[in-house]
Amino acid sequence: MRRLLTTLLLGLFLVGGGWALVNRDKLQSSEDWLRLVRQQVERLRSSWSAPARLASWSQPQTHASVVRIATFNIQAFGPAKAANAEVLQYLAEICRHFDVIAIQEIRGQDQALLPQFVKKINSQGASYGFVLSPPLGRNTYREQAAFIFNQEVVHLDNAYSYTINDPDDVMIREPYVGWFRATQAPADRAFTFSLVNLHLDSRRSTTEMGYLQELFRIVRSDGRGEDDVLLIGDFNLGERSLERAGKKSGLAPVLRGAATNTRGTKHYDNILLDVRATSEFTGQSGVFDFLRQFNLTIEQALAISDHLPVWAEFSVLEGGAIRQAAATTEQR
Repeated sequence: MRRLLTTLLLGLFLVGGGWALVNRDKLQSSEDWLRLVRQQVERLRSSWSAPARLASWSQPQTHASVVRIATFNIQAFGPAKAANAEVLQYLAEICRHFDVIAIQEIRGQDQALLPQFVKKINSQGASYGFVLSPPLGRNTYREQAAFIFNQEVVHLDNAYSYTINDPDDVMIREPYVGWFRATQAPADRAFTFSLVNLHLDSRRSTTEMGYLQELFRIVRSDGRGEDDVLLIGDFNLGERSLERAGKKSGLAPVLRGAATNTRGTKHYDNILLDVRATSEFTGQSGVFDFLRQFNLTIEQALAISDHLPVWAEFSVLEGGAIRQAAATTEQR
């Protein structure tokens, strides 16, 4: 028995040493060690029973029955990052996995930057469009928000793309709104929704979260008559704080129990919705871990962004597929 235990311990030591040697370029801190250990454990678990919703990541989303909506803080997306061909290639590949992407932290004065990026996304035959906010922020710091969207899956109504007026300056960066309709269903039954693109200030995130209920009400009463309003973006709040703030405004996060930063240590990004109104949410959501997906080092991943995209899926049918099926049965 003692010999067996000794053999097992020696085997584990050799395997662990070999693993550390192979991954030495990724191990720059204790956080990296813990992250890679978690990844290895997750890979073992996945090999035993891989979740069905992760299997589709090898190819961009093509499901005609759902719209996949994501939020992605690209982190200081300006001329320097756009000039990095490898980073731009990864960013384009990431965006092609989603039907609508709310983007935060577009910086710089060059207004050709985003059109050039969308051209890169479309370089493999896709058909994405975009809308870009005016500069948002205070004093000398400004950034822009955007929606990038697959025109074969959703339609954007430009008349309802706008920056929310904030005369009392309660939010550092004004929220940016876009209204969309799914095109994979008949127009009279298609899922329609308003997205409110947010990047809360890290120094005032708790204070700014206190205005979300009013923000939600403003967008619902903007003249479109839209009940499906999704608050989406970088909230700069931990998961528990975000959930508590959401409950006060009657909103629920689609993502729980997952880190959303690239190092796998913090929760910042999410999508909030009124579950009583937005029955189109399928319950499928997650984090797109591009470090793992593309087998990158931590340095390569951080060059892309210090945030990971957060996504959720919604039925293309207004009211959700279950409700539509029930209505069809009643009609019969």
